[in-house]
Amino acid sequence: MPIQLPRRALLASAAAPLAAPALAQGNARVLRFVPHTALTSLDQLWSNALISAHHAYMVFDQLFGVDANLVAQPQMLSGYEVSPDGLHWTFALRDGLAFHDGEPVLAKDCVASIIRWSLRDLFGMHLASLGMEVRATGDKTFELHSKKPFPHLPYALGASACHIMPERIAVPDVSRGIREAIGSGPYKFLANEWDSGAHVAYARNDKYVPRQEKPDVLAGAKVTHFDRVEWKILPEPNTAANALIKGEVDWLERPHTDHVARLRATRGIVVQKLDPFGWMGMLQFNLRRPPFDNPRLRRAVLMALDQKEYLQAVVGDYPDLVNPGVGWFTAGTPLATLKGVEQFTRAPDIDAARRLVKDSGYDGQKVVHLAAGDIPVNTAMGQMTAELYKRIGLNVVYTSVDWGMLVARIQSPDPASEWASFCSGWTGLSTANPGGHRPLAGNVPNPQMEALRAAWMEAGDLAAQKRIAEEMQMLSAQMPASVPFGQYFLPHAHKAELTGFSPAAIVAFWGVRRA
Repeated sequence: MPIQLPRRALLASAAAPLAAPALAQGNARVLRFVPHTALTSLDQLWSNALISAHHAYMVFDQLFGVDANLVAQPQMLSGYEVSPDGLHWTFALRDGLAFHDGEPVLAKDCVASIIRWSLRDLFGMHLASLGMEVRATGDKTFELHSKKPFPHLPYALGASACHIMPERIAVPDVSRGIREAIGSGPYKFLANEWDSGAHVAYARNDKYVPRQEKPDVLAGAKVTHFDRVEWKILPEPNTAANALIKGEVDWLERPHTDHVARLRATRGIVVQKLDPFGWMGMLQFNLRRPPFDNPRLRRAVLMALDQKEYLQAVVGDYPDLVNPGVGWFTAGTPLATLKGVEQFTRAPDIDAARRLVKDSGYDGQKVVHLAAGDIPVNTAMGQMTAELYKRIGLNVVYTSVDWGMLVARIQSPDPASEWASFCSGWTGLSTANPGGHRPLAGNVPNPQMEALRAAWMEAGDLAAQKRIAEEMQMLSAQMPASVPFGQYFLPHAHKAELTGFSPAAIVAFWGVRRA
């Protein structure tokens, strides 16, 4: 029997007339964009939030960029070499790189940024565990040594949050995030215009020198066509859709699914998928405290979860936007497998899940499930999870907070922080392999999982990587730190006059222009 959900509060007003927001019309050289949520952190490495990644890719540049085939290409580099034994890498910066404050990008800035990245990113932390040593050998050259080969290094530097920033910014404590966003990327962050709940603005970096290669997702030329990009924070879906229909904004990330049909039918508006990898929905557990420190209870949840029902709640009646019956690795990428989770292709066994809850020793403790109430997709995920918990006999306490508060609570170092689970979507790029797959790791290290992750990091051929990924997924099915509920795609809506979009996991503002 399907889970019966009350109509989501955020959808209740969807059929009502769309009220016109008071947003001023702009000129052709200004791009007005409505992001999916407010920008609360300037540091992608610290927050892991996608909105911080959108911001980071505007402001910062990277040593490598990942193309449509998930292959890393030089971005800030003119070239690089690796020794035959794979232990020694040398890098050279290309000409014309300068930070937004006018200072040249130097090798010492890259060194400091890599060291900072290695303290928090999963790829980087593994590299540090291999005895990484990185040092500048000149103003534009630097080298990196490790005690074991790390064949994924170019991909790791291009597909993660290794953003290059001035040494003085990169050096401070990574645990609290940066407070100043100065990079060498295609746009400058206008700090004096930042109101996290309302408005963010960026100015074109006239000194930016794009690469000569054609754009290819996160690789190649990053050519800008707007003098300013303004983010308008419009969390109410009706207001956001109406702003686009009235022509008061140009581009809407994640239009609410109840508005997609109307937007598609509106002359002068295009609704399209931009990210080829989509999103992987994950229910994530707090392993630090009861009740989900008990793997048997987590397996009961996995046993009861129906991916089709979750995706229906998240996306609605758009079969072209969902892909149920998937495991932990992004569907459509080389490591995707159903080994260990074949059950996701069948109906869930609710009765067996209830029995397992009883057998696990669960004694009725509160299960505090956090949901991001300011993001409609996350609200739908949260409500599905609350109903699922009730069905299998858990004493759920559904707690709606804004996304910024949710991130703060789940990242709190205090082991007494009261939360048991939360749901979020992860870009398909971040869950395509073990290197950046945080939901697979959980918030308490699993020695078996970390040993497999380390083996994958050092595996040079795809066959070995696939075998290790299968083992990791089968281990996750037995001791889940998270449960996948399927792949989904969130379309963008924009004025038809806009062209040149990049098919990337983040919102890429380079290449976009008015016809």
